[in-house]
Amino acid sequence: MKRRRDALVGAARMIDAVNRIGLAHALYACATVGFVQVSPNSRNTILGRVFFTVDFRHPEDEVLSLMDRDLRQACEEAASAIGLEVGFKEFWYFPPTPFHPDLVAAVGDSAAAQGYPHQDIISGAGHDAVYMARVAPTAMVFVPCIGGISHNEIEDAKPEDLTAGCNVLLKAVLDRANAAPAGQPGQAACLDSFVQSSVTSFLSHGGCHADRHIGGAAEELWSVSRASARRACYRHPVWEAVSRHDLGRRV
Repeated sequence: MKRRRDALVGAARMIDAVNRIGLAHALYACATVGFVQVSPNSRNTILGRVFFTVDFRHPEDEVLSLMDRDLRQACEEAASAIGLEVGFKEFWYFPPTPFHPDLVAAVGDSAAAQGYPHQDIISGAGHDAVYMARVAPTAMVFVPCIGGISHNEIEDAKPEDLTAGCNVLLKAVLDRANAAPAGQPGQAACLDSFVQSSVTSFLSHGGCHADRHIGGAAEELWSVSRASARRACYRHPVWEAVSRHDLGRRV
């Protein structure tokens, strides 16, 4: 046993380090090993090679860099302790994307004005709005799902929660439209980006399942929100371009 150089033993220690690194940077850190491939994968053979993936997430880029540094150090130590070699390859990186504070506030104010309980959250998942935020001010609206389950085929949102989300989005859009000073197209463009990114995100992560559970009601709610929003900024080319894509069909 002492002469063994068991790659799986080393990998197990490294995977444990991944978990410890995530816990060390709570509350907002996520650290996941979601894929492990072993070789030769025979029940009575000492493993000579293990490949596994590590997914780190955190809203602060500096913390992500610290987590990466700690991982590399922990893996080197685990490998050295039992005579293994270890290699790293970063194959995907996406920097944290903060949303526009004015639009985040607009969503919170809309919920508060209508008596809906709400809170700011940090989403670890990727959404369409992340890409919109690269080119225009952006915010998102989330609604509760039963059991807190999301991005899963059993995800389920109550009709009243979907209604609340549509109401919050609609009021936030109209408030921004009414607050835009006359003669300042930048404000209107900001509104357009808010409408299209928020509506797209809301529908793609709430509405797509709403259709499964409440049928035509989702289409009706979306139609109300779309019609009202278009009245607020109907003549702006950005919103008209989005409208032509008929996003309502996503529901």
